[in-house]
Amino acid sequence: MTQPEGSKAWSGRFEGRVDPTFERYSRSLDFDLRLLPDDVRTNRAWARELHRLGVYTTGQLNAVLDALAEIERDYAKGRLSLLPTDEDVHMLVERLLTEKLGPTGAAIHAGRSRNDQVVTDFKLYLKRSLHELRDGIRFLQGAAVARAGETADWVMPAYTHLQRAQPVTLGHYLLSLFWALERDLRRVEVWFQTHDFCPLGSGACAGSGFPVDRFRLAEELGFKGPTENSIDTVASRDFAVDAVNVCANLMLTLSRYAEDWILWSSREFCWLRVADAYSTGSSMMPQKRNPDSLELVRGKASRVASDAWRLQALLKGLPLTYDRDLQEDKEPLFDAMDTTLTSVRVMTGVLSTATFDRDRLAHAVESEMLATDLADYLVLKGVPFREAHRIVAGMVKKAEKSGKPLDTWTLSEFRTYSEGFDSDVQDYLTVAKSLTRRRVYGGTAPESVALQLERARAILAESGEEDGGSEALAE
Repeated sequence: MTQPEGSKAWSGRFEGRVDPTFERYSRSLDFDLRLLPDDVRTNRAWARELHRLGVYTTGQLNAVLDALAEIERDYAKGRLSLLPTDEDVHMLVERLLTEKLGPTGAAIHAGRSRNDQVVTDFKLYLKRSLHELRDGIRFLQGAAVARAGETADWVMPAYTHLQRAQPVTLGHYLLSLFWALERDLRRVEVWFQTHDFCPLGSGACAGSGFPVDRFRLAEELGFKGPTENSIDTVASRDFAVDAVNVCANLMLTLSRYAEDWILWSSREFCWLRVADAYSTGSSMMPQKRNPDSLELVRGKASRVASDAWRLQALLKGLPLTYDRDLQEDKEPLFDAMDTTLTSVRVMTGVLSTATFDRDRLAHAVESEMLATDLADYLVLKGVPFREAHRIVAGMVKKAEKSGKPLDTWTLSEFRTYSEGFDSDVQDYLTVAKSLTRRRVYGGTAPESVALQLERARAILAESGEEDGGSEALAE
């Protein structure tokens, strides 16, 4: 037995047809159809639980499982029959089951609500999506480590306030991306620690009226256990907020590096050349090579940040437990996950194929960038730091006005500013010595960078990833 054509699962309470405009307005199938594989998983687990409770015979259970497998195959091949009256993916699957199996299919919803069903599907989707994102981050980290290993001793200027500050190495800079991404990965892990609990069996708000084993359901669906409170389960979407915030934080990380590399690829810098595969040209100016891949990453970071705001604004002030407003929770999350995963892959491709100009990077390091080293030198000679800072600032001013860099000064010129300078000052005033002196843990000294590389490679090896990231480009 099937429902009358055009009727809803809830239409027994009402008279007449739903207004067509409202019907289209309320339909979510256009965007939540992607949850179908997760809905099939939820239905499989629920069917087995109904069999355990005696609602389904063994034959009926097998029929339901076979029908669900057929629905999933049709979805994968794009052969599903969708009707305008299908409200969402959950009612679509239930309708198809009922059409295939009659009363057996119609019995699938016993003891269950769409309220706990949708949260279960949503969490299953997020779990597989976050696993995919985690793999993508690891690939990008692998690319960063590989390029850092190649450029561990390439000298370049670090910046503060967008002004040249102190010499570092390109390897040290690229490893900064690795560690920033490592924190983004930890945010993914925190999501699993916090939200990997199964909603199924919570019902509409009070729990299922059938004695379902929620621990068994959680285990079958791959959760750590069941959620603790049925009201909280169906009302809360903090798991979605946290997932979008994971994406937003990651996109902020990517956007800042994209901004650096956009600047570096300009003719004013010429430090980096983005490969043709990740560049575009101008429709008017034949000479242009634009780093559009990086500009899009930078632009899409604001899009994902807006997704996070949209979801939080949706939830503010909603009364417990379920409200139809929550239908709007999926599009911002889907958009954030899709955009972030693609951005990670694009950044992996850009970094893996980019060409860095070692000579130009080194040429950008000026002797004035060693001013802090000169101040430190005087401190080691017994001059208080603030006095040393004042002395060296005057020297830098003189060097700028005279056009004579500090590393070309004679000892007598140094001593006109302080008797603390001695014959070893010229040896002290070199980029190599400046780098070597920063051998603190996490610093840019060669041995410190080597230690960072060792630790980063160990993390990748432990996670099953090696240096590179080229595998991600094939996806």
